[in-house]
Amino acid sequence: MQIIVKGRHMDVAPRVREYAEEKIGRIAKILNGVLMSAEVELYVEKNPSIADGQVAEVTVYTKGPVIRAKEASSDMYAAIDLVSEKLETQVRRYKTKMVDRHTKGAPLPEAVPLTPRSRRSPRS
Repeated sequence: MQIIVKGRHMDVAPRVREYAEEKIGRIAKILNGVLMSAEVELYVEKNPSIADGQVAEVTVYTKGPVIRAKEASSDMYAAIDLVSEKLETQVRRYKTKMVDRHTKGAPLPEAVPLTPRSRRSPRS
């Protein structure tokens, strides 16, 4: 799995990069091989009237749909935490839907005890 962390009009500090990779890496464990790649984009809103100017956007490319989440906070670490929680909820919903479609929503059959087959008597 490939995780790309990039900044829009800013340099991403190595600590922030590692933190984002760690948080998004948890999502890879949930998807178990369905995840192809993830792209994390971090940026700062320059408008002074916006209180939560630190923004984190994540795009997850799977074998099925593309899953996206965006969150903003006053701290970049908090924005990454919020976006990872939101993304985890979406990924769990997607995986549950995948499992339900695979099993057709039917409950698993109960085990039936095997009994020895009775022998038939030959016809005369």
